[in-house]
Amino acid sequence: MPRRGRRSEAAKIRWRRMDPEPDIAKPTTPQPTPQAWSPTQSPEKKKPLLMAFGPPDQTCPMVCQEEPRGPSTPLGSRQGTGYRHRVMQWGYSRVTRRRRKFVLLAEAPEKKFALLVGDSHLRAIVDGFVTMPGSTLSLGVLSSPGASADELRREVLDVVLPRTPDVICLLAPSNNLSSSTTFQEAGRDFDSLLHTISNLCANVIVLDFPPRLIVEEREQALLRQEYSRVAANRSKCC
Repeated sequence: MPRRGRRSEAAKIRWRRMDPEPDIAKPTTPQPTPQAWSPTQSPEKKKPLLMAFGPPDQTCPMVCQEEPRGPSTPLGSRQGTGYRHRVMQWGYSRVTRRRRKFVLLAEAPEKKFALLVGDSHLRAIVDGFVTMPGSTLSLGVLSSPGASADELRREVLDVVLPRTPDVICLLAPSNNLSSSTTFQEAGRDFDSLLHTISNLCANVIVLDFPPRLIVEEREQALLRQEYSRVAANRSKCC
């Protein structure tokens, strides 16, 4: 640094700018005071989040996903696709050793007798949790939970009916999805069931079985097609 000497006013001003000023001469900047947000102010813009993985210089915004939410209702109170009453204990059948129950809902000798035959899907009707609408028919219900087509056939042969049915409504058994090894075997058992029921009554109605949640839809569709084919052939024979 050159030695100071006599200088002009311009040189003195230049040297004064070059000399560092003492700290006490510097004015202190007051700390910003927090201000309350008012509705007239625009909300603060958020900075985009960075990728959690990848190189440090990557600045692409990350797509944020919400955390998985818990069920709105506790697991114990949910009933799946519907509600089923508490299972009541029935007696065992002597021919299949399965639970079986036959009830007469409205026995009236002057009315025509209709018989409902099926597996566990008729349990709520047999136990009286689902009431049948009033009609001009005398209704009887035969239910055997877990029964296959062959077991239903034996149950129909063993049950003691008050009189010959005027019409029989058969709920196609879906338990053959697990009891039969092939769809052809299920079809043969279903054909024998229809043959036995047709000998009891000339008027037979067959209803499709409700969907099952634990079996693949493709397998259920194949069994329905087999049942439909057997029922069509049986109607031609009769």
